[in-house]
Amino acid sequence: SSSHSSSSGNMDCYAQVRVGGESFTSRVMKKSSSPFWNERFSFAYEQLPGMIEIDVKERRQDGDRVVGTCMIRIDELPAGEEVQRCCILRLRDGRRRWNDRRQAVLRVAMNLFQRSSMKVEVPRVDVLKVKEERASSGRGACSIVVLAASIVSSSYWEQQSSSFFIELLTNETRTYTYVDQHLCSPTWNSPFLIDLEADAQVVQVVVKRKSSSLDQRKQDAVVAQTSLVLADMFHQPHAAWYELRGEDGEVAASIRLLTHMLCAPRLKLNYPHRNVHQMKMNDAKGIGCLEVIVVAARDIPVEKETGRRETTLAVKAGRSKMVIEGRGGSNPVWNHPVALDIDYGVRNITIELHDLSSLRLDGSCFGKVEIDIESLKEGEEVDAWHNV
Repeated sequence: SSSHSSSSGNMDCYAQVRVGGESFTSRVMKKSSSPFWNERFSFAYEQLPGMIEIDVKERRQDGDRVVGTCMIRIDELPAGEEVQRCCILRLRDGRRRWNDRRQAVLRVAMNLFQRSSMKVEVPRVDVLKVKEERASSGRGACSIVVLAASIVSSSYWEQQSSSFFIELLTNETRTYTYVDQHLCSPTWNSPFLIDLEADAQVVQVVVKRKSSSLDQRKQDAVVAQTSLVLADMFHQPHAAWYELRGEDGEVAASIRLLTHMLCAPRLKLNYPHRNVHQMKMNDAKGIGCLEVIVVAARDIPVEKETGRRETTLAVKAGRSKMVIEGRGGSNPVWNHPVALDIDYGVRNITIELHDLSSLRLDGSCFGKVEIDIESLKEGEEVDAWHNV
């Protein structure tokens, strides 16, 4: 490939290109801020579509350092056609932090001669039998194949020999891939059949870095995570890349999954008891009634020390207020009904998220949702997720 980069200052730079476990290194360009290599490398890969990783490094007497890196998804390249791209390198300064004010650009030419024909491993399951077994209980099932990942978090720079694995969580069920020793674009092709309880709303996907410490008490580090909404999962096998975010909210990894909803869980919603007589009396006074069912939440931030948080809700509309008891974890499920008296002029309801302990102390909340109720039609039911 032919490459061209530009950055401030003259350095002795070279490029290292990796696909899977194979890598090649270019020659070193002396004292140049815009090195030009024009070198071609060929890779034969037999794995699932993963990443082309390119590191631009500086040759130094006290040890080479990474100036910047870029990653290109192989499955996005057209077969039998040369493609040229200009990729922005991710940089870091001398304090080992990303420096967004500096940019370097790498020019790369690629030609995918033939795609890998490696077969995707899928769980062997009788779909009809799965549906029959879960029909009466409302439980469901889905299959997820963890194909590949791209780790772009700065934690990659902290330990070049990082080993990563994927954790899938739903309710209290946890499944894991094996630990991949590859640097930052591991490939698994690991199939999972996941049982879903009736109240399951999401499958949480977590990228973790395996602890290298011999101390068993030291936990594996969370690199990034996201949640897959079960209601959005296709009833046919569907492969896609998903972005996972770190603690700072920035994209720290991407993961390619093949998902298939075999049997959707059916949660029976708890509706509030309706006092028709009281509703008629309130209607004569110009007071309305709003029924709210707080079903679930996803991606709730948890405490670093304990890995948990008890989330209590406060539902407010004008003078009306209702507190819903706490539920634990990142994806709590309440399925709690609330009936609120709505005075004339009240335009929205507010749902505050409180830590269980902080609510008892001073009532401070760590997030809230405001929902406009003026657009609702009388008797209309709206089921939706709302951003906190």
